[in-house]
Amino acid sequence: MTIPLDALAVLGAIVPGDDVSLIQLVINRFNEVIDTTDFDHYAASTIRSSLHLLERIGGSVANDVERLLVRICKNPTPSVRRVIADNLYMRRKILTDAIMDASFQALQNTDKQDREAIRSIDLMLYQWDLDRDRERVLRFLRNFLSHREDPVDIDQLRDFRQKLTNGSGKLLGWYVVSLLLTGDYRLCISADKLLPYQETRDGLDIDLAPFELGSSWIPFLARKILGYCLLKRESASALLLSCLRCVSIEERTALEELVLDHFLMNYLQAMEWFEAALSSNDAAEESVERLSASVNQYVDDLTALGGCPAFAPSDRQRQLQRYRQADFWRNVRDKSEEGSLLSLIGHKSTVLYGSGSIAYVYDKDGKGPHRKEMQFVGHEYTAEIPRLDAIDPVSLRFVTHRFQTEPPPS
Repeated sequence: MTIPLDALAVLGAIVPGDDVSLIQLVINRFNEVIDTTDFDHYAASTIRSSLHLLERIGGSVANDVERLLVRICKNPTPSVRRVIADNLYMRRKILTDAIMDASFQALQNTDKQDREAIRSIDLMLYQWDLDRDRERVLRFLRNFLSHREDPVDIDQLRDFRQKLTNGSGKLLGWYVVSLLLTGDYRLCISADKLLPYQETRDGLDIDLAPFELGSSWIPFLARKILGYCLLKRESASALLLSCLRCVSIEERTALEELVLDHFLMNYLQAMEWFEAALSSNDAAEESVERLSASVNQYVDDLTALGGCPAFAPSDRQRQLQRYRQADFWRNVRDKSEEGSLLSLIGHKSTVLYGSGSIAYVYDKDGKGPHRKEMQFVGHEYTAEIPRLDAIDPVSLRFVTHRFQTEPPPS
């Protein structure tokens, strides 16, 4: 089997000189291989050889190589997908638009279990120009992350996700908004995972005018932000401010009520972020002033009225809430331990009481054991939970589910 593969590799390294017919013979041989064999390693080797030929010779074979690769990409095998992803990464500068479009289309149906191909795709996207070629990348993500029964999760694209999350806020905002506007559950979950937690990227409150959204689309986008990104308070604030700046006059009152009832009631201090983020002659200035007045009135009324004993929960309800919170934080702790680097390099020991630990170690020469003491230190991480999760959790989950399942405007 290695002899034909080696022969295909040699064809990609051939030096034609002035013999134009030799190049045509090579191209014809590549086409014959694709037509006469179903062995995917032959197709993969043909891709490598033809691109090597294109890289060395240039424009004289560009059309032939383009037609050949478009044919191969129509029915890609796992080996072919891996080679396509590798060459998009290594030889992207010599590829034509048609080759890149066909290559992205071939990669979009990659099986989530094909870790090698996904790793190559992740590396390719990490090196890609996500700003200048954003439309092509977005089309790929929409198919890659959703259009199958068991699609790839964006967590598998670790380097790409890290690059986008830690990059420009304007670029991140464009991708997040574009994914949320699809209304697709998987894509909206991916948009939420792209957003940072407890911090805001500068420029995330992007201008929505280039999206050319109709009057009903801005409130739809706001509801998707509230449905999927509610726990990312800072990021959700920036995206909702973008909506307030771009909403039509007819929908402005309804959007302000939406932000007040379902966001500011959960995060009263987010009002300070809105006010600080305003610029001179900001389109959202009047909306922010009205929202600020409503929040202040709400807080003043709470202070004036005080607590009402009639609404105090019973002992049983308090105990159930404590059980619920204990289960929630236990799950948070378990997930944190699974993703912790320390869990990979050390073992876990449970200590019921004490302020330190004692271990006995041996030297390299076998001397010992030597007593080693280590004092325990405290470590904590705070997370702000939406207020309504404690006040009215059932309604919060109902509204969140309704926002998540709402279809796009017709």
